[in-house]
Amino acid sequence: MKKIPYGRQNIDHNDINAVVSVLQSDYLTQGPKVKEFEVKPIFKVQIAAGKRKIVVKSYNFKGLKNVERIHDGTLYKYYYGSSSTYKIAKENLLKAKKKGYNSAFLVAFKEGKKINVKEALKMN
Repeated sequence: MKKIPYGRQNIDHNDINAVVSVLQSDYLTQGPKVKEFEVKPIFKVQIAAGKRKIVVKSYNFKGLKNVERIHDGTLYKYYYGSSSTYKIAKENLLKAKKKGYNSAFLVAFKEGKKINVKEALKMN
């Protein structure tokens, strides 16, 4: 059985406002916003990659919380933060770099698959 990776999500006020807006509308399970929520890209900060499996605890990542590990082929990739908002993702990148992850960079995912960040920005 394939394991599904778990990571804590970063939910900002824009995400909360979008959900509240739909909850207060006439369209809860159908309508124009459903597709928007389903296809919105997610931005993460890749802080490390390697063959060694590291326990995902903040003390292993210079105090960064919300780090997730994804097994990709022969590598384990470590991502910090998760946001549908590019601005929040850039802030997360800055935090990672301030903690010493100088080679950290942004990545984007759509429906669980890695996509080009420029492509994700066009969808956002």
